Amino acid sequence: MAQRSELANATANNRASRDASTEHTAFDINSFPPEILSLIFVASTSKLLDGPDILEWAQAVVARKKLITTTPLLLGSVCQLWRRIAWSSPRLWTFIRLSIGSRTVVDLEVLSAWLDRSGQLPLFIGVSGSSLSTHRRAACLPWINLINQHSARWHELYLYLPLNFLSLFHTQHTTLQILCLRHNLPYFQEPHSIDLRRASPTELELHSIWVSTIDIQFGKIRRALVDSLRVEDCVEFLKRAPRLDYLKIRSMTSAHAVFVHFSLPTSPIIQDGLRTLELDLSESAEDSIADFWNSIALPNLETLNISLESLQVGPFVAFLKRSACPVTKFRLQFTGGADDGEDDLIHILEQMQYLQKLNLRPTSRRYSVDRLLQRLAKTCVFNESTFDSAFLPCLESFQYFSEKGIPWYLLASIFGQPAELKNDPRRPLKHVEIYFEIYSLSATLPLVYMSLNTVEHFVQILERGNEIKVTFPDPDTNGRSYINLQDIMERSRGHWRTVNQSLIT
Repeated sequence: MAQRSELANATANNRASRDASTEHTAFDINSFPPEILSLIFVASTSKLLDGPDILEWAQAVVARKKLITTTPLLLGSVCQLWRRIAWSSPRLWTFIRLSIGSRTVVDLEVLSAWLDRSGQLPLFIGVSGSSLSTHRRAACLPWINLINQHSARWHELYLYLPLNFLSLFHTQHTTLQILCLRHNLPYFQEPHSIDLRRASPTELELHSIWVSTIDIQFGKIRRALVDSLRVEDCVEFLKRAPRLDYLKIRSMTSAHAVFVHFSLPTSPIIQDGLRTLELDLSESAEDSIADFWNSIALPNLETLNISLESLQVGPFVAFLKRSACPVTKFRLQFTGGADDGEDDLIHILEQMQYLQKLNLRPTSRRYSVDRLLQRLAKTCVFNESTFDSAFLPCLESFQYFSEKGIPWYLLASIFGQPAELKNDPRRPLKHVEIYFEIYSLSATLPLVYMSLNTVEHFVQILERGNEIKVTFPDPDTNGRSYINLQDIMERSRGHWRTVNQSLIT
C-alpha cells in the first residue's frame, strides 16, 4: 500500500508539473487574441489546406492529405487553449480524408463531429478504399450517406473506389469545383451509373470511368484529365465539354466488345474552346490514335504536348490541316525510327506556321535530326511575300534531346551563315537548348571537335545576343559530369592548336 501511495503521489506531482508547464506555455501566447491565434493556425496549414492540383493525384498527394487530416487534432493536443481555438476554427476542419472498408475507418460519430466543426465552409473530401467487395456496400453506406448529407458544401471531391461504390455518392445541390473519380478495380465489369447530375465542376479527372457512366453537368468544365478511356469516350468528352480549355489524356484503350456506349462520329467534331492538349499515348494502340485524330478538329489549339510510339503522320497531318489551329508550342516525345522518320516530322512541322517553341525528344538512338537542321538552315532568311509558305517562320525557341551527336556546323547554321546573320526578315530564333543524354552505363558519347570556322561562327552568333545552351557528357569523367558549349569551343581550339603544333614540329 505504501508503494502504491508513493507511486500515486509521484504521478500526481508529475502531472501537476506538466500542467504548470503547459499553462506557462499557454500564458506566453495568451497575449494574442484568440482570433489571431486562429489565423496563425490556419496560416500554418494554408498550403496543406489548399486543394491539390487535379493533375497531381498520386501517392504524394495522398500522403499530404493524410497529414492534413491529423492537423486539427495535433493542434488541439498541445494544451486546453489551443484545443479551444482549434475546435472553434472551422477552416481547420474543412478537409476530410476517409478510408472506408478498412480496420482504421474513423468512427461515425467522430466524422459527424468533424463535419459539424467545419461550419458552413466549403469541404475538401477524399474517400478511398481497397479490397472492397460488393457485400461491403451496406457496411460502408452510413459513412457515405453522412458525406452525401453535406453535398451542398462539396468544393473538391476525390473518390478512389470501385465503380459500384462510386454510384453511392449523390448530390441534389452543390458548389463542387473539382471532381476526381478513380475506379480502382479492373476496368471491365458491369457498369454502374454515378448520379451527380447537379454537379457542374470546373475541373474533372476520370480514370477508367466511361463518360456514359457519369451524370454531371459538363458545360462548365475548363480543365480535365482522362485516363484509360476508350477513344470513343475521349471524343464524346470533347463533344460534351464545349468550354474545355485544357485536356490531358493518358492512354486510350480499344472498344470493349460487350459494353459499347458510343461510336465514333461519321464526321469530325469541332471543339473550338480547347487551347492546350497533352497526350501520353505511349501505351495506346496505333489504331486508337489514328481514330482520335480522324474524329476531331481543334481550331483554337495553341499548345500541343504528345508522347507516343508512332507519329501516325497521315492522320495527324490531316488533323492539323482540318483544324488550321495556331499551335505556338509543340512538344513531341516519340520512339522515332530510321532517317525516313525525320521526313515525317518535317511534314508535320510544315503545318505549324505559327509555331514559336519546339521541343523534340526522340527515344531511339537511331533517330537523326540532321535533315531538320538542314531545313532550318536553308530557310532562316525569307522574303515577307513568302511568309505564308515559309518553314517555321515564327520559331523563337528550339529544344532537343538526343542520345547521339549532331554536326556542330549544322547547329550553328540554323541561325544562318555568317554573312546572313544581319539579314532581315529572318526567323526570330533566339534560344536553342541541346541536351545529350546517355541512359546506359556502358554507353559512351565521344566528343567531336568543332572546326575553327564553326567556333568562330558560334562566337558571332552569341555576340548577336542569341542564347545556345548545350549539355554534353564530359568524356574526361566518363559522363559523370557535363560540359557546355563554351567548354566545347575552348576544347576544340585547344585540339587544333595541338594539331597545328604537331604539324610544325
